[in-house]
Amino acid sequence: MEGTNLNQHSDPVVIEEGHVAIDVTFTVYEECEHTVDTTLIVPELIAYSPAAVEEFLRDEEAWLDDFDPAASVSVNERRISDVQIVLRRGHVQAGADRSDAEHDVGLRRRYVLAGRWPAEHAGAIVDHGWSVANAPRPLSGRLCWTGECLDGIHYAAGPLPEFAARWHADNATLLVPITPAEAVAKLRAVVAVYGYDWNVLAASRPEQFQWWAEDLQLPWEPAWAALDAAAVKAEAEGA
Repeated sequence: MEGTNLNQHSDPVVIEEGHVAIDVTFTVYEECEHTVDTTLIVPELIAYSPAAVEEFLRDEEAWLDDFDPAASVSVNERRISDVQIVLRRGHVQAGADRSDAEHDVGLRRRYVLAGRWPAEHAGAIVDHGWSVANAPRPLSGRLCWTGECLDGIHYAAGPLPEFAARWHADNATLLVPITPAEAVAKLRAVVAVYGYDWNVLAASRPEQFQWWAEDLQLPWEPAWAALDAAAVKAEAEGA
């Protein structure tokens, strides 16, 4: 396979131990031969000259009406290139995200740094376990406010089962809080899939972390690459 793009990556979905499901897109190039049987109306002058008929076929393309590529194909060579692992949007996450996914009716998801809700609303959102959505237009919710533009300046919070359908109709994005340690844990999983050394990447290609974070819609700060692996694991498992 040629041209594999490592900057597009989906969170793998575990199917069974040692196997995951990912979404990919790629280009297949084939060198094919087709045998076409048809009847043509041609000038009498060329009817006995294969070379002249061949030129006629190139110019007129009348044979296309009877061309069935599926029935006539003989593949001589096939190669695959331009492989990209595609971001799987809205996929079920572990822990608290999983119960939300049962009600999100296809809402887009975006990770945001935990602790970013306005002080006057943060307590109620956390105490009630409400979800938060963001959109370019005003949204319905138990709490509504305007703030920094992510996918818009309008925010709303409330129980997801109650508001998911309305948020989806308003083209809203579901915001999923995540800590720096959780973000690092997700990127470490990506690095492990590719078999890279985290410390080597941090020293030689730190921009790769930023690319993967953007593809996964994760918040990211370069300094997070230095977070202790054990502390990251402990916090992520305790979340």
